[in-house]
This record gives sequence, structure tokens and C-alpha cells, in this order.
Amino acid sequence: MENGNRSTNGLEKVSAQYQEILQVKFKYIGSEISEYVGQPESNKGRRAIPLYVDRLRTIYLPVLRDSISRLNDLAFLKPIKQKIHPTYFNSH
Repeated sequence: MENGNRSTNGLEKVSAQYQEILQVKFKYIGSEISEYVGQPESNKGRRAIPLYVDRLRTIYLPVLRDSISRLNDLAFLKPIKQKIHPTYFNSH
């Protein structure tokens, strides 16, 4: 039985390390996206910025940042003790 306990403890330790690494990565990616999105526009004006770059900055990266934040919350925060009404997921 002692070997089984050691094995379980080893897996828990590795799992905790992976969790910590993922949390750091999520925070880093989120901060990099926030920094890029928050940079001031070019002096050339908005028309000089290609449309795909503007969409990346104003739409896609903020959505990605929010999704990463939600994924981090779902994966690593303690479960919510209260029950969530099923219609909550349909409204968001």
C-alpha cells in the first residue's frame, strides 16, 4: 500500500505543478494581449491600419483574453457552492 500512496502523492504533486504552470501562462498571455490592445493607435491615422490588424486589436484579441480568463476560472477555481440557475448559461 505504501507504494500506492507514494504514486498518488507523486501524481498530485505533478498535477499541482502543471496547474501552477498553466495559471502563469494564462496570466502572461492575458497581460500580453491587454498590453497590445491598449497600445495607442498609429500617428498615421486609422485608415493606415489594415482592417485585419484593426479587427485583431479591437475584436479578436479582447475576446481571446476574456476566454482565457474564463477558462482559467473554470479550470482552477474552487467549485461554486451555490447552484446556478440553468437559464444563466443561455443568457450569456
